[in-house]
Amino acid sequence: MFPMQIPFEPQIEAQLKALAAQTGKSEDFYVLQAVKNYLEDVADIAKAKHVLTQNNPTYTQDEIERELGFDFSVKN
Repeated sequence: MFPMQIPFEPQIEAQLKALAAQTGKSEDFYVLQAVKNYLEDVADIAKAKHVLTQNNPTYTQDEIERELGFDFSVKN
């Protein structure tokens, strides 16, 4: 890994410091977790956009249940 310096707004820096002090984890830990989560989200969005461009047919749960012969309706 290589060191980075990221300038945060004072309010965000204060929140980060408070969280680190409260939990005993480092500020770096939380910044790294946030970046990892963000990159995963961006990758998921890209995959979803790709799937949506494929114009594959979609089905409702009711249609799938009928096709498979399932009846999950509640009967009293």
